[in-house]
Amino acid sequence: MLYIREIGLIALSIVFIPFSLLVTCVAGMLCLTGLIRTPSPIPAVHRGKQVKVLVTGVSMIKGLFLIRTMYLGGCEVIAADFQNKWIPSCGQFSRACSRFYALQQPKGLKGKEEFFEKMLSLVRKERIDIWISCSGVATATEDAQVMQLIEKHTECRCFQFGEEIITSLDDKYRFMETTASLGLLTPQWFLLDSQRSIDHALQQATNQESQDSRLQYILKNVAMDDKTRGSLPLLRSSEPKHMKAILESIDTKTSQWIMQQFVLGNEEYCTQSLVIDGQVKAFLSCPSESVLLHYKQVESNSILDDAMLKFTQTYATELFRKHGQFTGHLSFDFLALHKPSNQGVTKTLLPIESNPRCHTAVVRFCGREKQLASAYLSILPDFRSGHTIVIPDKDKMAVTYYWIAHDLVDLYVMPILDFCTMSKNILQVLDSHLQFWRLVLFGKDPTFEWWDPVPWFVLNHVYWPARFIEVAFRGIQWSQVNVSTGKIFEA
Repeated sequence: MLYIREIGLIALSIVFIPFSLLVTCVAGMLCLTGLIRTPSPIPAVHRGKQVKVLVTGVSMIKGLFLIRTMYLGGCEVIAADFQNKWIPSCGQFSRACSRFYALQQPKGLKGKEEFFEKMLSLVRKERIDIWISCSGVATATEDAQVMQLIEKHTECRCFQFGEEIITSLDDKYRFMETTASLGLLTPQWFLLDSQRSIDHALQQATNQESQDSRLQYILKNVAMDDKTRGSLPLLRSSEPKHMKAILESIDTKTSQWIMQQFVLGNEEYCTQSLVIDGQVKAFLSCPSESVLLHYKQVESNSILDDAMLKFTQTYATELFRKHGQFTGHLSFDFLALHKPSNQGVTKTLLPIESNPRCHTAVVRFCGREKQLASAYLSILPDFRSGHTIVIPDKDKMAVTYYWIAHDLVDLYVMPILDFCTMSKNILQVLDSHLQFWRLVLFGKDPTFEWWDPVPWFVLNHVYWPARFIEVAFRGIQWSQVNVSTGKIFEA
């Protein structure tokens, strides 16, 4: 049974190569014959030359989407990403990408210095006007430090927050503290960093239980921790002994934890916004979950969407006032608290996390790429724009964004295997297959564009097979995969 998952997934990829190759070749032929119009955007000119944009993090779909976005906005796009020489990034094969640079992960002091030097050299060599950072949380601090170097030594403008802002938003404790200090509503929470703080949290939760026996809490590591993510049980104030046992089992000597109120209703939302000098230039919101792979849209300008936008604007304005710099991508996660009222049931939004980086939900700007590119370009003096906020295309609001490789396994292959092991009946299998075909026929895989099909082929038949071979050889135990970000969660 060793490596059975890796072997099965690689075999599945091989089986579908002929089909994917056919689709890719047909798309290429349609472009060559003119049956599908290849975009020919008007160049965006700054200081007498076409604007050059550097996009990093192009192994992820959000990076690929922004390569295409800035290309459609008339820019020359240079891409870069951390890369194992055996595992290519899908974004480097986009026809929207002029050149690609491989970067080395900044490990240790020497590795960081080499990374800083490489990035600064790249910006100078290519005469980059704008750097759009789509890198992940693992290098968030290094990206912030690079931003300061680039803006100090070049005229390049960066969509990347500074180090202090990154730290304050990534740290769950500091985020809750900052949110409360701004007078914004937060769920009840407790910082757990010692036995004394655990005793205090238990006492407070027990006191709350006398008022509301339905109160529940979740545990979160203050830092990013994929191994414990989603694996810790709910804590009920009505079960103090169980709560005490769980809290005393966590390690508070090497990690800080937050015990946060769990909001009944099971409605979670996330946002994606583009901020320049504290002003929100683009915004969207969508329903969310722990590992989000189906992107739907909350109706723009609805009460719910407006509430999340107002929260984002308040945060951006206040942090710009505090730091004097606030330009980058900003995302928030919210839970909806249901409360009875005279009008029935009202929803109150409670912020639970912030992510000071680009969210994969940015793909929902599909169809509005030129407007989004204009928002990015407005950071340059020649492209100053008004205060209109770019929102997703309303005509595409009903479209669900999905990843065919994920759903082929999750909704088509796995139900068949579950049926064979008698875990599912035939009706459940048919329902899963119906969901799959509904996505294929009426949804959109954001990796695939008829005028730019190669990244889709590379992602499904080169990148992921290579990643599964890598984890097998390294003996990595994993629990799940996020196809959209290229992330494998270790068990």
